[in-house]
Amino acid sequence: MSVEATADLCFVDSNVWLYILLPGQDVDKSILAKELVSRQRANIVISTQVINEVVNGIIRHAVMSSRKYVNSSAGFMPAIKSKPLLSQFNC
Repeated sequence: MSVEATADLCFVDSNVWLYILLPGQDVDKSILAKELVSRQRANIVISTQVINEVVNGIIRHAVMSSRKYVNSSAGFMPAIKSKPLLSQFNC
């Protein structure tokens, strides 16, 4: 590949993709990342390492979100399973 052919290419690292793909990220950085990808859409280059990092970031975010949900709902479980509460509903 010649220097001229690579001059217009734009390497987009994993952190840029994660700002776009994950909810709850810094809003300004997310907007900036989306603008960058929009402007450079035809010239974007990524590596297999970037793909792996993005997938791992998404999985890690999903695991952390599910743990947060489980931990926050843990206090409700004893109340739901309590016999006096269930007896009110003829269970």
